[in-house]
Formats: sequence, structure tokens, C-alpha cells
Amino acid sequence: MIKLLRESFLPFKTNAQGKIFFRNVLLMLCILINVNIVRIVKDSYVTTMLGAETISFCKLLGELPFSILFFFVYSKLSNNMNTEKLCRYTIALFLIVLSVLPLFFFQFYDHVTLSTETIASISSAYPSLKWVVLIFGNWPYLIYLVIGEIWPVVAYSFLFWQFVNKFNDPKDSAKDYISYNLYGQTSMPLSGLVVSYFISNNTYLDQFVDSFMNPMNYNDSKVKVLSVIIMLLGLLAMALHYYCERLYRTGGEKLIVENKSKKSKDKFHLSIKETLSILIQSKQIRNIVLIIFGYGFTVTLMHLTWLSILQYKYPSPVDFMAFQARLNYWTGGLTIIIAIFGKKIIELFGLSFAAKLTPIMTLIPGVLFYLACMLFNYSMNTIVITYATLIGSIQYVLVRASKYVLFDSTKESLYTFMESEELKTKGKAIADVVGFKLGKAMGSLALAFPLMIFPSQNYISIAPFTLIALVIVCYFWISAVSGSVKGRV
Repeated sequence: MIKLLRESFLPFKTNAQGKIFFRNVLLMLCILINVNIVRIVKDSYVTTMLGAETISFCKLLGELPFSILFFFVYSKLSNNMNTEKLCRYTIALFLIVLSVLPLFFFQFYDHVTLSTETIASISSAYPSLKWVVLIFGNWPYLIYLVIGEIWPVVAYSFLFWQFVNKFNDPKDSAKDYISYNLYGQTSMPLSGLVVSYFISNNTYLDQFVDSFMNPMNYNDSKVKVLSVIIMLLGLLAMALHYYCERLYRTGGEKLIVENKSKKSKDKFHLSIKETLSILIQSKQIRNIVLIIFGYGFTVTLMHLTWLSILQYKYPSPVDFMAFQARLNYWTGGLTIIIAIFGKKIIELFGLSFAAKLTPIMTLIPGVLFYLACMLFNYSMNTIVITYATLIGSIQYVLVRASKYVLFDSTKESLYTFMESEELKTKGKAIADVVGFKLGKAMGSLALAFPLMIFPSQNYISIAPFTLIALVIVCYFWISAVSGSVKGRV
């Protein structure tokens, strides 16, 4: 046990390697704590202010097109600008939006958005567009949600992993990756602790916000306090990134050498014809796409319905944030436990069992959750909300924890069964991009489409439909796992 813990938490052999490792861990924690606080504020504020039903429309009409536009522009700029400089400029731009909207722009919210009466009038004239009118009529929330959804990819993938992959020694990357992720999971309880402390205590930041930012009410005050923390953590991450990048590039650390290998062809530049050809030819790639699609679809379906239940239980943004902060403790703690024993689970029970744990943890609590939603919709009993919230929260913790460790590791292992290196590279690009993005998009569409046909309904009232969708997708997800490892593990 001691040896297992030592290898997991201290993967380095010398003090010099330890300094490098923990410097990178500090950068990662600054980013991930920031990302988790943004997620808590985003989900809490948008859900309580506009309703959980608007989120699927925000994802389809806001996040999806903005993601395509952003990555297209970023790719073009990367050809003409230093990578580190472009990365820091991008991070700074996102931080400005995430700070300016809550700190200042929400102050003038009533003057720049459509009034409640206007939204109601337009929705009455065009009932099928009720939710579309609601999100665009309250466009500051739409912008904040879209930026908040893309922010983890920008901050974590670009600022951290792009930096680590560039300077880390390739022969150490495998074991370091596991240890980085293990430390990264501590960001969840830490971010929960930060949120809990600052929304339950009157601190110097509260006095600063009250003195200079004129909060409209208690909820607005706490959101602004957390926004200041988001900005400070983001600035600290940028400073650490700049310091480490300068230190490693100038030879301040002899053990870190910039990877100067020739750049390989961009594996993501695949034509539609080539993508379809690979999917038709390779059953293994189709199975992996189904596995990733299954996770993206079900996590979107369950998460948004769960948020809809939570808004009944916690109608105040601060109460909502306090609950999510507590949930982070449990998610982070369970993830760390699974991360420590994850390798043993695969060794003892096999890859197939480990790969099926995530869909099983999605399906069984998910079915119970939707049955509770249906019961609440029928009886409107507040006691049922408590049980639905509990079941949904257990499912959330189990799925997130298993995803971060078992799902990601088993998914990557499935690529090793392919003999062709070209198929591994191109197939991974197709599966990771097409599978996950398409899964999330289809999950949002499965929730949004019924609401466009029946505008008076909500996520809870369409629970029978989403329950059927959940069971069907989980069935194909588990079948895809069986097909991928059959005869091999």
C-alpha cells in the first residue's frame, strides 16, 4: 500500500524532478480550481435565473457555433503568432469576459435586455420559439454560459497540457500523466472549500465588493466575490505559466528539454469522405465512437434534468452554489480513491468489467432518478424532490468519478487493439472529436426538441421520453464495450 501511494503521489526520483513536478502541479491546481468555481457559478446562476430548460438551447444555439468559430480563428492565428503569446492572450480575453459580466454588466442588466413583458409577448405570438426568445432576450447569461462551457478546454487543454506536453520528458509522460490527474482531482474538494467559505462568511472581499461594486442584493454580492477569486486565480495561473515557460526555455531547469521533434501531420484534419471511410471499414473505431457518444449523450441528458430538479430544491443562487460546493467534496474524494485503486480494479476484474462500470453507474441510478422525476410530476410532493435530488447527486458523483479514472483509461486502452498505427491516430481523432461532440449535441437536442414541440413542458415533465433515450443509449454503449474487448480481455 505504501509503495502504491508513493508511486501515485510522488512519481519522481530526484529533488530536481520533484521541484519541476510540483511547480507544474501548482499551475494545474490554479487552473482547475478556477475552472470548477466558474462551473459552479455558471450552473447555479443560469439555472436559478433562467431555468435549467434554457441550457440545452444555449448549448445548441450558442456553444456549438461559438466553439466552431473560436477554434477556426485560433487555428488561423496560431499560424502567425507565437504559441505561448496566443495562449496567454486567449486566456486573458476569456478572463475579462468571465469577470466583466458578473462584476459590472449584470449591474445594468435591466437596461440592456428585453423586459419580462416583451419576452412573454413574443413567446405568446411564437410559442415554439419560447425558449429561444428567453435565452436571446437574456443574452448576458447566454454569453456567460457559452464562455464558461468552453473555458475548461481553453484553460486546461491549452494553457496546461499544451505547456506540459511541450517541455515534459516523453519517457516520463505516462506515469506523470496519471499522477498529474491524481493531484488534479484534489481541485474539486479545494474549489468546494473555497466556494463554501466565501459564500458563508463575511470576508475582506465582501467588504471590497460592497464598497466599490455596489451589489444589488446578497446573491449578487456573493457572485461578485467569487468572480474576483476567478480573476485572481486566472492571473496567478498566467503568471506561473509565464515564469515556468521562461525558466524551462532558458535552461533554468536542465532536466526539462523542449521537444524539438518534427511536427507530425495534424491528425484532426480529416475530410468527411476519409472519416466515413474509416468508420465503415473499422468496427473497432465504430465501437469506440459509440462508447464516447454514449458518455457525451447520457451525461448531458442526466446533468440538465438533474439541474432542473435542483432549481426546485435550491431556488436561490447562493444556496445552489453551496450545494454544488458540498458535492465537489464527495466527487473529488471518490475520484482520488478510484484513481489509487483503479489499476488494481482492471488487473483483478479485467478491462471489460472496468469499461462497463461507467455505463452501469449511469443506467441504474439514472432509471431510479427518472422514475422519481415522473413521480414528482404526478404528485408534486416536495418529499419526492429530496429523493430525486439525492439519487441524481449520487449518480453525478459516481459517473464523474468513474469517468475521470476508469472511463478515460479503458477508452485509451481500446486503441491498443488496433494493429495499424495510422488507424490508431486517425481513429482517435474521429472518436474523440465526433463521438463526444456529437453525443453532447444529440443529448441537448433530445431535451430541446420536445420543448420546441410542447413549449409549456419542462425537463421533469418529459422524463418518460428521456428515460427511454437513456436506456437505449446505455444499451448500445454497453454492447459497444463488449464488442470492443470480445476475445481480447
